[in-house]
Amino acid sequence: MSDSSPSLAALLAAARMPKGARKETAELIAKVAGGPLARDLVLLPPHSAIDRGHIVPISETQDGEIATIEAEVDAHTPAFRKLPYRVRLRDETGFISAAYFRAQTDMMKRMWPIGQVRLVSGKVGFYDGERQMLHPDYVVDPSRGEKPPEIEPIYPLTAGLPGRILQRAVQIALDGVPDMPEWLEPTTVSAHKWPAFKDALMHIHKPENIDDVAPANTYRTRLAYDELFSRQCALRLRRAVRRDEPGRSVIGNGSLSRKILASLPYAATGAQQRAVADIEKDMAQPAPMLRLLQGDVGAGKTAVAMLALLAAVENGLQGAMMAPTELLARQHMASLAGMAAAAGIKMALLTGRERG
Repeated sequence: MSDSSPSLAALLAAARMPKGARKETAELIAKVAGGPLARDLVLLPPHSAIDRGHIVPISETQDGEIATIEAEVDAHTPAFRKLPYRVRLRDETGFISAAYFRAQTDMMKRMWPIGQVRLVSGKVGFYDGERQMLHPDYVVDPSRGEKPPEIEPIYPLTAGLPGRILQRAVQIALDGVPDMPEWLEPTTVSAHKWPAFKDALMHIHKPENIDDVAPANTYRTRLAYDELFSRQCALRLRRAVRRDEPGRSVIGNGSLSRKILASLPYAATGAQQRAVADIEKDMAQPAPMLRLLQGDVGAGKTAVAMLALLAAVENGLQGAMMAPTELLARQHMASLAGMAAAAGIKMALLTGRERG
């Protein structure tokens, strides 16, 4: 897929925000999605989903569950002191109240006309022994063909970001994604019985059932593979570019490393010797080294790193070992001090706490 392809351009375009969204909201959406592009939104998977398509009688709603009911508006009770505004609903099995704090009476009466039927979906609770929905998620008029989403995807949020706003932003980004050519090897897709890329996106953002957003679902698995494979491709390309960058050949003469090895209370293992040889071979090349040293705890990785540093020192350079925390840096300093003394070289510790 070339850089100029419409598909890639659509994914790399800045994400369009829902109408009326403020700059602060856009920043919160970018924070949750991991970036401000349409790509970031369409690749943001929901962590769960809510089934709002199943309508239940009021008497069967349970405390703490999210339920969808169809009921007639029976009465209004205006807010009083610290009590919320309440709209009482009824069906053949019982009553439930929709409760709102800081509600405007005129708006409540327009939204909940007495005698009319409404589809209501939200979390059920109990107050003073009676069922209620505090600030229902959806209130729609079934006589106009309106209904809540049957399966609603739920996305990760951050403070100050309403879930409904993020949902709309994701849908706007999703609507702008065109059909794209398959970029994976066809045999890989067919072997796993995976759907097409856009098909997978549509199913996790517009699920037909709750299982569509499950981590082990085929749609999520397909997208997870795409992400992993694209990262590996990016790493391969970066490594290829890095190999072409000018570096410096560093070749030690072994004068210091021999002293270190002689001072150790044990002989270097075969694995350590092979690792050191591989590292020294890489360092001798004119291209920058890119290598990962892996080993169990106690396998001698620190000693191997020290021998690599000595190759630089033997070449008339300085060597530096970096650690992610000050505590680990001090631990490495303590473990390397004896080897440095045996080789007659100076070491120093530099942390954010040091001065001068």
